[in-house]
Amino acid sequence: MNTQEENVFARFYDKVVKTDSFKENNMPIFEEKTYIEIRITDDNDIVDRIAEDSDKERFPAEYQHYVNSKKIKQEGTPLNQYSFLTAIQLENCRYCNIETVEQLASISDDKAKIFDLFDEKMAANQFLENAKSFSEKELKFKEQIEELKAENEKLRDEIEALKNTNKDFNK
Repeated sequence: MNTQEENVFARFYDKVVKTDSFKENNMPIFEEKTYIEIRITDDNDIVDRIAEDSDKERFPAEYQHYVNSKKIKQEGTPLNQYSFLTAIQLENCRYCNIETVEQLASISDDKAKIFDLFDEKMAANQFLENAKSFSEKELKFKEQIEELKAENEKLRDEIEALKNTNKDFNK
């Protein structure tokens, strides 16, 4: 991916880290930081640290990919919130630049087979179908609730009118 330096590969990613601060209840405060992982071909050493501005300038294409993938994550269901994938399957998806359930569901069958993600793709499609079905049922229930509220209000008004009629009748 890197066009700046030959045989040097960089990847920006988010990592949640514990700060030195604490909440009132003595629980630690965590923050999300942007990290960079730098690998060099034929070298087993890996640099893995908080990203600096100089890293963004050194690896602009990789940083732009990171920024774009964050936007994509915000537009779908993040895979890390999708409980049907193992840690290995999640990492395989990230490696293939698949960050959301919607992305996973929409890859072609051929690509899913190449990346060994066919079963995961099918599960993602099922998840989206279930979510759609749930949303449709939820909408119907909301409509029914509103109808029942309106009917309930009408019955209350009728009861109140009968009470008033009964008061007038007893006088």
